[in-house]
Amino acid sequence: MVSVSVSHPMFPTPDAGKFCLGKGDCVSLCLTDEQTPRGASAQGACHGWTVIAGTCLNPVEGGKAQGQLCVD
Repeated sequence: MVSVSVSHPMFPTPDAGKFCLGKGDCVSLCLTDEQTPRGASAQGACHGWTVIAGTCLNPVEGGKAQGQLCVD
C-alpha cells in the first residue's frame, strides 16, 4: 500500500465511468474494485474526479490491477 498526501482543487472528469485499461484512457485514473488482486487482469472505469485525495483506490495499468493506493 502506498500513501500520498495532496492538496489540490477537485473537479469532475468528462469521462467518468468510461471503460479503460490504463491511465492513458482517462483524464484522471483508470480504476477497478479494491478486491481485485495486484497483477490480476482487470478492466477498469475512469475515475470521476481530477483529484484522488481522501480514499483508497485500485488503479489499472496495461489491463492489470496495480494494488491498493491510499491518498490522504
